[in-house]
Amino acid sequence: MFIIDPAVMAAHYSLQSGQEDLGVVCPLPTQRTRKPPNLNYLKHFTPASFVKEKTNPFRNYEEQFIVKTKGLYLVYAQIFFEDCREDQVMILQQKRQAVTIQEHFCVVGVKQSNIKYNNTCSITALFYLEQGDVVTMENYYPEVHINYRSYNNTFIGAVLIN
Repeated sequence: MFIIDPAVMAAHYSLQSGQEDLGVVCPLPTQRTRKPPNLNYLKHFTPASFVKEKTNPFRNYEEQFIVKTKGLYLVYAQIFFEDCREDQVMILQQKRQAVTIQEHFCVVGVKQSNIKYNNTCSITALFYLEQGDVVTMENYYPEVHINYRSYNNTFIGAVLIN
């Protein structure tokens, strides 16, 4: 079991498995159309066993993480795609009073194919977060499938540095 210093403010959340039907249909390249992006917050995160309320810097409301303690954070996120579409994009975003303060993109480009690819996309960044800020992890193209079979492949977390 992982033990964390009780004085460290940290959180780690993994996506629950079994949340989505993985009947991925890969269209032939000639049938592929590019749709305008429609942001899709990832939901159903479960805290790791070491995350305790007292040292968790977030309040988790399904798809958003509300900051409880202001400071400089190392924020990390990873998504595990299982799809055949060309563009697979994750966004890690910070909002303050519904205004985007910063966002980081991770893009995986795959060759057009009718074969599914498993790809990970990850982001690690420093965020200065104020109390009440919202951190979200988003699948930029909601029709791109995420592999939900493995509990530890899609996650988000943060460590308060200062």
